[in-house]
Amino acid sequence: MTREAARSPGVARPPLFSRAFVLLWIAAFGFFTAGNTVLPVSSRFAAGPLGADSAGVGIAIGVFSVAALALRPVVGWASDRFGRRPLLILGGSLTVAALVLHLFVTTLPMFIVARAIFGVGDAFFFVSAVPYLSLDESRFGPYWPSRGWLLLHITTGMIALFTGPIQIWLGLSDRSARYSDSGDSV
Repeated sequence: MTREAARSPGVARPPLFSRAFVLLWIAAFGFFTAGNTVLPVSSRFAAGPLGADSAGVGIAIGVFSVAALALRPVVGWASDRFGRRPLLILGGSLTVAALVLHLFVTTLPMFIVARAIFGVGDAFFFVSAVPYLSLDESRFGPYWPSRGWLLLHITTGMIALFTGPIQIWLGLSDRSARYSDSGDSV
């Protein structure tokens, strides 16, 4: 359906809350919640139990962004060549693997590797999700780029940003909460 046809009176618009939207919303919410749960305690964890100096803390925290930004052009090319869905799944899987690895970190180099894998997962997930959502009018309808992307971004990113620290404070993210209070290891 073209934009012109969708704007015509009497033409039914495809629903915004399609199966694809709901599944992608759940995946994005989980992704952003996980990232926002780990972020507030990562620097304290590196400085406390891992004994990193300020440079070590900076490297451990910064490697996520460097990995995510460095891989985005490669992932963009790969998503055009191999499709977005497999790369979304790979990004989500890498993110889960990195978060699980965070639970078993005992040294600063291991923490840096976990953060780097988390950044790679971010690159795959984010770069694949944006065009998957915004360019595919056949899946989400002609109004998707304006309404859907805004709704997805606000509800997943902002709610996750808000709830991550609350989960730590309430003890729902137990392992992270232990590090945020005193910096002591478990």
